[in-house]
Amino acid sequence: MRKLSPKRIILLFIIGFFAISGNLYSQSSSLGNTFIFNNGEFAIVDIQHSFLNGGSGIQPGIVGTDRTTTSGFMSFLGTASWTGVSDAAFVDGYVKTYETTAFTFPIGDNGKYRPAAVSAATLANPANAAYYGVSGTLAITSRLPGGNEPVLPASGPFNTSLTGTSVGSVDNVEYWDINGATSAKITLTWDNNSNIASLSSLTIVGWNGAQWVAIPSTVDTTSLLGSSSSLSAGSITTNSVLVPNTYEVYTLGTICNAGTNAPILSSTSISNACPTTTVNLNSLVTSSTPSGASLIWFTNNTHTGVAYTTPDLATEGTYYAFYHDAINTCYSPATAAVSVVKVCCAGDIPPTVGVITNLNGVAVTNSGILYKNSITSNGVTSVFSYSGGNGGNHNGQVVTSTGITGLTATLSAGTLAAGTGTLIYTITGIPSASGTATFAINIGGQSYNLTRNVTEIVTTNPIGTGTFSGKTCFDIALSNDNTNSCGPLSVRSSTKSDFTLTATNTQTYTFIPNGTVSNVRFVYINTNGSPITAILGGNSGNNISTAQSAVVNYSTSLNTAASGLTATNALTADVYVVYNDGATNNGTDVQLKLTANIKDCSCCGAFVAAGVYKTFMCHNLGADTSLDPNVPVQGIHGNYYQWGRNTIIANASTSASALPGWNATAAGEGSWSDTVKTANDPCPVGYRIPTLTQWEGVINNNTSTRIGSWLNMGSNFSSALCFGPNTSTTTLTLPAAGERSVSNGTLSMRGSRAFYWSSTYFNITYGSFCIYGGGSDMPIHSSNYPSISGQSLRCISQ
Repeated sequence: MRKLSPKRIILLFIIGFFAISGNLYSQSSSLGNTFIFNNGEFAIVDIQHSFLNGGSGIQPGIVGTDRTTTSGFMSFLGTASWTGVSDAAFVDGYVKTYETTAFTFPIGDNGKYRPAAVSAATLANPANAAYYGVSGTLAITSRLPGGNEPVLPASGPFNTSLTGTSVGSVDNVEYWDINGATSAKITLTWDNNSNIASLSSLTIVGWNGAQWVAIPSTVDTTSLLGSSSSLSAGSITTNSVLVPNTYEVYTLGTICNAGTNAPILSSTSISNACPTTTVNLNSLVTSSTPSGASLIWFTNNTHTGVAYTTPDLATEGTYYAFYHDAINTCYSPATAAVSVVKVCCAGDIPPTVGVITNLNGVAVTNSGILYKNSITSNGVTSVFSYSGGNGGNHNGQVVTSTGITGLTATLSAGTLAAGTGTLIYTITGIPSASGTATFAINIGGQSYNLTRNVTEIVTTNPIGTGTFSGKTCFDIALSNDNTNSCGPLSVRSSTKSDFTLTATNTQTYTFIPNGTVSNVRFVYINTNGSPITAILGGNSGNNISTAQSAVVNYSTSLNTAASGLTATNALTADVYVVYNDGATNNGTDVQLKLTANIKDCSCCGAFVAAGVYKTFMCHNLGADTSLDPNVPVQGIHGNYYQWGRNTIIANASTSASALPGWNATAAGEGSWSDTVKTANDPCPVGYRIPTLTQWEGVINNNTSTRIGSWLNMGSNFSSALCFGPNTSTTTLTLPAAGERSVSNGTLSMRGSRAFYWSSTYFNITYGSFCIYGGGSDMPIHSSNYPSISGQSLRCISQ
C-alpha cells in the first residue's frame, strides 16, 4: 500500500499546481492502494482526477484516508473534478472541497459508493464529508488497512431510536459526517440497502447531540446518481441552506404523518344513550385526520399493546386517542383520558357480584423489597392466583398492615375471570420497623393473611468483625445429571436438600461477636426468587459477647421452584446479621452477610475416598461468601492461620511485609486432632479441618485442573486448584493464596502455590501435614511443613 508522508503530500500538491499552470496534464488518476494518514492532505488542483479500478493491490480503485479526529483528506481546489467512481473506486474516508460551486463528494464505505453533496464552500471555509456504511447506533466501521475504527465521529454513537416529535423513523444502516462553516444545501443519496419505503415522507435528518431532528427536504427528480429518484436509488436535498456544522451527522429519515399535535376532543367524558349500551368514541374528535395517518384508540396513553378495535362500540372504561402513521410506525401525542360512563337502561341486568372458590395464598408471587423507615418504591406487589371465578365484578380492596404498620395493600376494582385468574395487590407506604407486615386479604368470599418481610437498609452499613455461619448452598439433586457442570446425581443424592423436610427448610445461622456488642438483628433479602419466607432471632440488649442465632424458614416449594437451575441462575437470598459495635448501642451499626444459593446443581465437595463424597465449605475461612467461590479474586482468598491455632494472623488485604509480634513457637500435639474437633479448630458449627487422609483422598479420587497465571506476585489473586469428577466439572476450588513465611510472617508465593492445613500432627518442628500444589511445575501432593507457617483453611463437613 502506498503511504503518503507529509513531504510526499506536499509534493503531490505542487504537481497538481504545476499541471494547471503549465498545461502539462489534463487529468490525474489513481489505481487505489493509496492511504492518507491523519493530518495529511492529498490535493487535486484545477484538473480532473480519475478513479480507476484496475489496480492489483488490497483495495484497487479505492483511496483511503484516516477517519479519526485529525483526519486525512483527499482535497479538490479551484476547478478540480473527478470521474470514474463506482462501488470499486471511491474515497474510503474524508474528502474536502475548497470550491465555491456545488460539489459532490466521491465517498463510500464497506464496498459501497454513496456520495453526498454541498451547494457551496469557500477557500477560507472548506467543507468536508465522509460516508459511514454502518448504523449510527453502533457508529463503528471497518478500517481500510484492517481492523475496526473507534466510534466515529467521536461524539457518537447516534441512537436511531432517539427522535424528535416530527420524525417517524431513521435510517439504521448508514450516516454521513458533513462539516463546514459556509451555508449550503446538503444532498444525500440512497440505494436498495437503505430500505426506502416511501418517497413522499422521506427527509434528511440531523443529529443535534441528543436526538435526530427533521430538516425540510425534497426528493430530487434527477438524482445525484444520474438516474431518476426511485425507491431503489436516488437523492434528496435540503430545502434551504444551513451551516453543515449545525448537526453532528446526517442521514435519511421519514416525516411522521401523524403530526405533532394530539387529536382535538369536544369532551373527555361520554355516556351511552338508552337503549344503546355503547358509545362512539370517534364522535368526540373534532380535528381533521392528517394525510397519511388514521385515528386510533388505546386504553393507555403510551400506545402500548393492541389498539382498541371497536371505538364506535366502546364500553365503559378509559381511552386515549392518537393519530397513527402506519407506514412509518409513529404516533401523535395522546389526548387527555376519555371516560366512558355507562348509564343503566331499563331491562339491564345488574352486574354480578364477583365470587371465587379458592384463593391460592401458598403460591403468592411477591415482587420488590420493603425497607424500614423508607418510602416504598414502585413495583412492590403481591400477586395471588385464584380458581373458581364467576366472571363477576369486585370493588377492589384497601388493606392496612398490622404487625409492622405504615403500609397499605391496594387491589383496584375490576372483573374476575370465569375460572382461573390473578389478583395484583400493590403495596405502598413507609414501614415503621423491620419484621413481618401482615395484610388481611378478603376478596370474592375468600380470605388470607398475606405476610411481607420488611428489612433493614443494609447496603450502607460497614462490614463488621466476628464470625457469621450457616448453610449457604442447597442442591435439590433432582436433575442436571452430570450436565451443566453440576456433577452426577449418584454423587449429589447423598447430600440432597429436600425442602419438604423440616431439616432443610428450617436453618439456623449463628453470629459469634468479636468482643462485646449490642442490638443484634437478623435480616434477609431475597435477591432472585423468593426462597426465604421468614427469619426469627436477635437480641436488642447490651453487652452481648456470646453466640446469637437466627432461625430462617425457607419456602417448602423450593423443590419445584429450583428444579433445573444451575450455578448461573440459582435462587438466591442474602442473610445479614446487623449489630452495633458498641457495648451499649453507642457505636456504629455494622453487618456481616451470607448468601444462600438454592439450585439443582452440586454445591462444594469432593471424593475423599473411593465412592465417599464429602461436603466442603465453598470458601476459605475469612473469605467473602457472597462471591463466586469458583472465580479466583482477592475476596475469596480468606485468612491465614498457624497450625493448631484459631488466631487469624493475616488476611488477603494484609501487607506483604513482616508481621509484628510474630509467634515463632509451634503449637503442640493435640492442638488440632484427626479424631475430634478441638477448641482451637476455627471451623464453624458442623464443619472441621480436614485430616491428611481426607486431603490425600481429594488428590487421588478427583480430577484436578488449574486456572490462572500461576505467577509468583503479591497482587496475583487469579490462580487456583480445581477438583471435580471430570475436567469440565468443578466442585471444589482452592485459591493459590501462598503462605506467610516461618521467619517473620512475610508473604510468600501468592499466585504460584496453594497451601492448605490438615488437622494431622507430625512432630514439634514440622507440626503438621498440608496439601501443597502449584502450577504445571508443581504436582499436588501432601507434605509435612513447619507449624508456624501461615496457611489457608478449608473446612469439611463433620
